[in-house]
Amino acid sequence: MQMREITEQQEWEHGIQPISFRPFTQSFAWGAFQASVGKPVKRLFIEKDGGLIAACQLIFESRPLVGGYWFAPKGPIFITNETKNKKEAMDTLRAYAKTHLRHGVFLRVEPMLLSTEMEVPPSWERKKSLNPSSTRRLDLKQTEKTLLQGMHQKTRYNIRVSEKKGALVEVDDGKNLSDFLRVMKETATRDTFTQHDDTYVKKTFVFLNGKGKAKLRLAKYEDKIIAGQMDIWYGDTVTYLYGASSSSRRDLMAPYALHWSAITEAKKANMHWYDFWGENPENETSIDYKKSWSGISRFKKGFGGEHLVYTGTLDTPIRRNTYRILRLLRRI
Repeated sequence: MQMREITEQQEWEHGIQPISFRPFTQSFAWGAFQASVGKPVKRLFIEKDGGLIAACQLIFESRPLVGGYWFAPKGPIFITNETKNKKEAMDTLRAYAKTHLRHGVFLRVEPMLLSTEMEVPPSWERKKSLNPSSTRRLDLKQTEKTLLQGMHQKTRYNIRVSEKKGALVEVDDGKNLSDFLRVMKETATRDTFTQHDDTYVKKTFVFLNGKGKAKLRLAKYEDKIIAGQMDIWYGDTVTYLYGASSSSRRDLMAPYALHWSAITEAKKANMHWYDFWGENPENETSIDYKKSWSGISRFKKGFGGEHLVYTGTLDTPIRRNTYRILRLLRRI
């Protein structure tokens, strides 16, 4: 297999267009956003006999003293369905890193490979995932009636409650972004999980919204924002990236209304998938299981759909001695 670096947006998006449910983190726009905040980006096609096998967008994450590492968030992504070619593509990417990415200490990837497809190759080391290794997705090609029937009875009930009690959902152009960030901070404190800082979330929305790929969805009651979420629209998929809910008026079940609004809008736009982005693995002994996610995972599971578990985050050293020192320092 051969590696080829891609610099033009049209060539990149045209090449990966056949991939359904491709992650926004491997879109040209996401790479452009990362570049806008000062991170070097490389986009690579992995080819065999003139045909595209896989694609991988790499982002350089700088770290003091050692230099940093290359990271493929939710990548590489695969055109091929053959497991043999996927394994060979992973080997080719690893060999490329050792010869062409020497200023990185290691390469970190999150291949779009289901855990049932491939075990962790011996040349890669499984790490606790950065982006979620498990998610839930809905097939929007079903009728609304079928989607509702596939939900847990309580989820259907709460959607109706929210509508009946008057939680108004609207798509915001960003004028209320500061209020959404405030509710996000309240949510993280209440539910004891770590959230991206306000500046990063704001830059994410402003950049991707300007490219037509991000929407801010807010639920209001009596003109007060009680919940919100940020959707990312890319390819045939709408992804729920960030969510927030106020501790006041929890009885309005606003998060249910927000998701149902996004699902129905995505369906009308002829999108194929609705991605809930992250959910706990079913196995509580998994390296990626988070106790703080138990509630949100139950919430997402109530919408039905399919639970997907991927291989997860994998590292392979580029500068082996430095990588060993880093591992030792982390343990200390």
